[in-house]
Amino acid sequence: LSGAVLIGCDKNEDAAGADAAQQQMPPAVVNVQTVTLDTVPQVQTFSGRTTAYQTADVRPQVNGVIDEVLFREGGNVKKGQPLYRINTDNYASSVTSGQAAVQQAQANYQTAQANNANAKAELASRQASLAQAQNDLQRLQGLVSIDAISKQQYEQAQTQVRTAQAAVQSAAAAVGQTQAGIESAKAGIQTAQAGLDASNLDLNRTIVRAPLSGRTDRSSVTAGTLVSAGQADPLVTISRLDPIYVDISQSSSELLKLRQQIAEGKAQPGMNSVELVLEDGSVYPARGKLALSEAKVDESTGAVTLRAIFPNSNNILLPGMYVTARLTQSVITNAALVPQS
Repeated sequence: LSGAVLIGCDKNEDAAGADAAQQQMPPAVVNVQTVTLDTVPQVQTFSGRTTAYQTADVRPQVNGVIDEVLFREGGNVKKGQPLYRINTDNYASSVTSGQAAVQQAQANYQTAQANNANAKAELASRQASLAQAQNDLQRLQGLVSIDAISKQQYEQAQTQVRTAQAAVQSAAAAVGQTQAGIESAKAGIQTAQAGLDASNLDLNRTIVRAPLSGRTDRSSVTAGTLVSAGQADPLVTISRLDPIYVDISQSSSELLKLRQQIAEGKAQPGMNSVELVLEDGSVYPARGKLALSEAKVDESTGAVTLRAIFPNSNNILLPGMYVTARLTQSVITNAALVPQS
């Protein structure tokens, strides 16, 4: 009986303590935020490398010894600016010989024309003699029929006609030969002029000029170096840096997933604007545009190359720099948004 009384007392004390504690605790506070639907751009971050917009390896087009280097290494050059001067002695001599050959060909042409004129005059003379001989024969033909002249005189007249005809044929052949000589002389002038033009072209090519505007790297030759046309090693390389390319690599699986989302209507195509983060963490002041996406996958990496183009008037970006590109490839519509807190 005493034990039962003690247990009943303990249960009453616990209930009274719980009621007191509940009266002392404040009510729970619940924060409420409204869920909104909005369009959310999906910004992808890629690593990339800068690449020159244009690159040209400068090689000589003629053989010779470099007399002078005409540019400052590492500086900017303009298209058409002289870069190297190759010794011109041999090429100047070829130009002089070519000029003499043209003059000789022109003289041959004038001689051929004179010969042709003489041949034509001789043909006209022979034709006149033939006409006279034919007239004489015709006159004697009426006389021989009435035995007014001897048959021998008539036969002599016939011989003169045949002789005159042969002379006309010979003169006509001479005219043809002189006419062929004129054509040959014309061809000789054209050949000589072509040789002179080639010599002048080679002479002009002794000045090696910049094929495009840009910045040069180090020159691989100095004055006194023997160079040859079509050599494997370039004299210098020129790179156009404004604008400049940034090549970005994206895995083919990510690109495929993105296209499937767009095709299913889960996302929309993004913008072609690209933001660039430099190696020191700073953001490049100008935004670029997506220029192209390669239509093939690199078998060794399984990636697709995306190329963006950026203005680079201050030459901040140099070829080969490592950069980070931020590209909005897709946009999700009606996305549920709440404050991150």
